[in-house]
Amino acid sequence: MKAILIVVIILFTSLMAYSQNETIKLDDVPRSDGQVDMKELDKLINNSSGKIDLKEFDEWGYKKEKEIGINLTPLISQFIPFKGRTLGGPFTLMYRRGKNNQFFNLEIGASIESNFNNDDDNYFNLQVGYLRKNPLSQKTTIISSINFIISSGGFNVSGFQNNRGTIIGLSFSTGIEYSLTKKLSIGAQAYLIAASGDDFVLNFLPPVGVFLLGKF
Repeated sequence: MKAILIVVIILFTSLMAYSQNETIKLDDVPRSDGQVDMKELDKLINNSSGKIDLKEFDEWGYKKEKEIGINLTPLISQFIPFKGRTLGGPFTLMYRRGKNNQFFNLEIGASIESNFNNDDDNYFNLQVGYLRKNPLSQKTTIISSINFIISSGGFNVSGFQNNRGTIIGLSFSTGIEYSLTKKLSIGAQAYLIAASGDDFVLNFLPPVGVFLLGKF
C-alpha cells in the first residue's frame, strides 16, 4: 500500500511539473477582481514565442481551472509514528472545476475490507456541492463549501462510530490551502455534518486529512 501511494504521488507531481513547463504562465497576467487584464494578456501574446491556449478563459476573461486532490495522511502515517491508530478522514480523493474562485466540488472516500465478517473498518463517503476560495495572501487561501453528502459505515475519524447505517444530509466545510508552486498546493479542512438515517447525526470532524492538490 505504501509503495502504491508513493508511485501515485510521484506520477502526480511529475504530471503537474510537465504541465507547468510546457505552457506560458498565464497566472502571471495581471487581474482585477479575478478577471484577466486583456491588454496585458495581449502584450504577453505579442512578446512570447510560446503558445497560449485561450480556451483556458471564458468570454469574460476568467480563467477556468480544474483541480485534483489526494489524501496524504495514510502515507504520512507510514513514516511518522502517531500515538494510536491513524485515520485519514472521510475522503480520499477530491475534484474541483470552476472559475473566479468558485468551484463545483466532488469528494469521495471508501474502504472495503476483504473480510466481510468483520466490517468495522468499511465505509463509503461521497459529497457533491459548491466550494469558494478566499485568498488571504499570494500563497494562502481560505476555502469553504456546502455539499450534499451520503455516508455509510463511518467517517474514518478516530472517536467516531463506525459500522453504522447509511445517512444522507448536508455538510459544511472550511479549511486552508498553501501554494507550494503555481500548480501544487497542500491543504486541510474540517467538516460539520448534519444528516439523518435511522437517527439524526450532527458531527464536527477535525481536519485530520492532509491533501496534495494539483491544478491542470
